[in-house]
Amino acid sequence: MPTGTRKLTALHTLGVVNVSASGTKSILEDLKNITQVSGINKSEKLFSAISVLVHLESLSVWLDKDSQGCLDDISLRLKSLGSLKLHGLGDKLPEWSGKHLTKLTKIDLEMTTVMKQPEETGTTENASSQGKKGVMMLLGMLPELCILRICAKQFQDGELIVKVIKNAIEDNSFEKVKVLEIACGSSAKVSFGNKAMKKLEQLKIDCSIGSKYEFAGLEHLPELKEVWLKGSYDDALKQDLQSQLDKHEKRPVLKLE
Repeated sequence: MPTGTRKLTALHTLGVVNVSASGTKSILEDLKNITQVSGINKSEKLFSAISVLVHLESLSVWLDKDSQGCLDDISLRLKSLGSLKLHGLGDKLPEWSGKHLTKLTKIDLEMTTVMKQPEETGTTENASSQGKKGVMMLLGMLPELCILRICAKQFQDGELIVKVIKNAIEDNSFEKVKVLEIACGSSAKVSFGNKAMKKLEQLKIDCSIGSKYEFAGLEHLPELKEVWLKGSYDDALKQDLQSQLDKHEKRPVLKLE
C-alpha cells in the first residue's frame, strides 16, 4: 500500500489491503481520511484508526485463525456504517457489534460456530457477557438490518433458531430483514419463531457437500416470496421445502440453482 493515501480526500472505496504488511503506522494514519474501507487483513491497531471515521459507510474484515479475538476490546461508534462484513470469526461476535450500529442495513458473517441464547440451551455455564445474549439476539435487535448472510461450519447443537427470547418470552426481532442467506457445512435444523422476520421476502439456502438441512416455521413468514436452493442439495430437502411452500398462504416460489 503506497503512503500518501490521505491526500485522496474524495476516495470512497479502498480494498483489498493487508494492513500488517503495508507499513502499518503510516497506513493507519492515512485511513482516517477515507470514507469506505473494504477488505482489511489483521491489525490490532486498525480499529483505533477506523473509530475516528465518523462517515464510514462500509467495512469488510478478514481475520486469520490467530486473530479472532482481536476485535473484542475495541470500541467502535460507527453510526454511519451501513454494510459490515466479518469473515474468520470464531463462535461469537465482537463485543461492540450490537451497540452503536444503528444504521447497519447489511451484514455478512462467516463463523466457525453460531452459538444459541442460553434460554435455548438451558444453561449459562461458562457464558461470556456477549454469549449470554447469543449471536441471533444481537443480530435480531439491529433496527435497520435488511440483508443478512450467515455462513458457519456448524450451528450449536445442529440448530439455528431465528428468534429472540427476553425474559422467557419471544420478542419481535429482525423486523426489517427482507433477505436471509444461510450456509452451513454440517447438518442443521433451521426454525423461525412466531415474531421474527415478518418482512422476509427471500430465503437463500446454500448447501455444501456433507450438509443436510431441515426447516421449520416457514408458515410464520407472511411476506415470503422466494426460496432459493443452491449447491449440493438432495431431493428430500427439495420436496420438503416444496411441500411447506404449497401450504403457505402466499405460495412462495421454490427456485433451484
